[in-house]
Amino acid sequence: MAHYHRQPPFASAAAYPTSQVLMQSGSIVAQGQDESALLETWVELPTMHYDVTNKDSACIMCCLCPCMGWNSLRMVMDDQEVTLKAKNFCCTSVQKRPYAQLGEVTVIRKLGGACGAVLLSDLTPVTEDGQGGMAPGWSCCNTRLVEELAEELQRRKEVRGSIAQIQKLDHMYNHVLQLRGRLMPLLAQRGAKYQEWVPILPDDPVQRPDQVYNMSNFLECCTIRKLILRPEEAEVRVEDICSCNQIVQKREYAQLGNVNRLKSCICCVGVSSDLGHFNPGYGCNRSKVNEVVEEMQDRMIRRGNMGQIRKQELLLQQMGELLRQVNALQGATAAYYPPSPAMMKRAFPGEKVPREGSGAWKITSVEEKSYNITDYCQNCAKCCCTLGCAGWGTDMLDLEKDSLYLVEKDNFDNSRIKMPYAQLESVDYTRESCCFYRVNFASPGWGCNRKLVEELAEELQHRKIERGNVAQIRQLEALDKSSREIQFKLASTIERLGSNYPPTPKDMSTMYRGVMAPKALTMDRPHNEPSQTFETKEFDVTNYCTSFFSFVCSLGCAGPCTKEKIELQPEEMVKTTQNWCLTRKERTPYAQLGSVDVESACGCCRSIPDVGSAGCGCSVRLMEELADELQERKVKRGNIAQIKLKENIMYSVLKSKTMVDVLENSAGKMPGPVTRKVVKKVTKKKVGTKKSTAKASTKQGKKKSTKQAPRG
Repeated sequence: MAHYHRQPPFASAAAYPTSQVLMQSGSIVAQGQDESALLETWVELPTMHYDVTNKDSACIMCCLCPCMGWNSLRMVMDDQEVTLKAKNFCCTSVQKRPYAQLGEVTVIRKLGGACGAVLLSDLTPVTEDGQGGMAPGWSCCNTRLVEELAEELQRRKEVRGSIAQIQKLDHMYNHVLQLRGRLMPLLAQRGAKYQEWVPILPDDPVQRPDQVYNMSNFLECCTIRKLILRPEEAEVRVEDICSCNQIVQKREYAQLGNVNRLKSCICCVGVSSDLGHFNPGYGCNRSKVNEVVEEMQDRMIRRGNMGQIRKQELLLQQMGELLRQVNALQGATAAYYPPSPAMMKRAFPGEKVPREGSGAWKITSVEEKSYNITDYCQNCAKCCCTLGCAGWGTDMLDLEKDSLYLVEKDNFDNSRIKMPYAQLESVDYTRESCCFYRVNFASPGWGCNRKLVEELAEELQHRKIERGNVAQIRQLEALDKSSREIQFKLASTIERLGSNYPPTPKDMSTMYRGVMAPKALTMDRPHNEPSQTFETKEFDVTNYCTSFFSFVCSLGCAGPCTKEKIELQPEEMVKTTQNWCLTRKERTPYAQLGSVDVESACGCCRSIPDVGSAGCGCSVRLMEELADELQERKVKRGNIAQIKLKENIMYSVLKSKTMVDVLENSAGKMPGPVTRKVVKKVTKKKVGTKKSTAKASTKQGKKKSTKQAPRG
């Protein structure tokens, strides 16, 4: 085998005790456990190492350029990220990506696998000239290794990626609804004052079945394309009959990008997304294109980033109402918050108690707006090139609740591009040639409308924060605090009523009656501080070589220095580039950052992809400090923090269910309504004998007489 160190995938002894791991229907299932057990229990995935060096190219490069030595390529899969390390005598590069950012995992089989295979993903994408991908080992006989890599990446993507995140939310939502229903009889028994504000809304249990579409273009005689829409991801299968090549491409709905219906050449229509561009039939099958676009967009809304945000908002409402129920039960039993140190040490060792009400979250909505962003310069050029046949086009930008729509219309084209705010990687504001302004894809008017461009940049930034990845992690932090507050308040209620938690073996035998006790009784919190708040930091990454070339190429118009600054804000990275002619500001959330590791070249030059290289390219300490800071923020404010927060919330909800078990078991032993000490003092004052009242009156009279004596 080509890999140099390999552990059994998801080793049963470490990962799933007393169970054997099987692969069924594309998801990880443990024998003897249902799918819910895997969603509830956090299991650390084993670290796996692979040697993925392309030996063909390494031998050729070693012969052509011996000074560079052997080009080695190694892949490391740990619990949360996959790392690709490339190294030779002159250069080193490291790429780290969370499994949620892998995007697609595609296998290209040459001659049906007889002549090797190539692995494609966002870690090793294909370039514009068709080059790229990963072909480990000897290219003619690596099919088995490529399929093994693709299978392992796909498994981990399902356990740690977007599929696992939406499934955990579904499972968590059902548990919260069960808790709400079970607390109602306890509240009635205690006579608690509680009025429901948010009704119990059951989750939509409908799971969309597989849909298969033949997207073959009849003009490509030898190519068969099939689009399979599965419950959690989209799959494309391409088979070239002439060359016997096979391509299998899979993408989660959260990673589909923009799914749009594109029109060109008056009658030709097609489907465009990150899966590729499809023109079924002869390119004019409008009904099929509309059906595919609607189906893909609907599944993106349900199971993509938009679906996650909407599910979290529903969960926030139900969790807030559950907290109100627990507060009512706590008030009826006169329990105090937080629990006693003895209870915390016994049941929740090492856990922190959140401040009461710190998980409150107000769901905000954004106003729908529409802007005319027609580019007059582009329209003039289009009219001249087509001799007026294209006509004068219009471009409209519609900003709705969860996504934006870019509508382009002229005589040849009528397209409507949809982009969720959660997939808006960055908001780029640019000033060029002193007076031309642009934001992302829009340069309205003649390019000099500065006021409109600044307004668009502010709107896009606001919506990206409120309805994008930043909002997702903030909502999860609020859910984590609320779930912990519920957990500790239920514990204080149990303590006030004199019951035991964790329950004794005798209590467990009566509660579960021969059924296996829940694992949550013995579980510890999976992650300590999965997220973190950061302060703003600034780094000067001005590159002197770039400044010099900008000065020379612009004949001095750009100025002597092109300044570059990296500002690490609490939720996103802001990169600013400025000289006399240019001002560019790029805002990227940490969840959208790719690899932020330092790459070396020529033995001394250091740079970070998509960030830059400071000084003369040899600022090793500065680049390493910036890379460490970016990596920490990417982990604590990105996709890894999101999946860890969901695992912590699941833990708190399951713990709360075991506490409700204890409360239900001791329901018959509960005393009547308890009054607080303040009320008891008031009742003692009202009840008294005649002698005590007489003594009190005489004492008061004496005090008055002593006070009035000096005046007389």
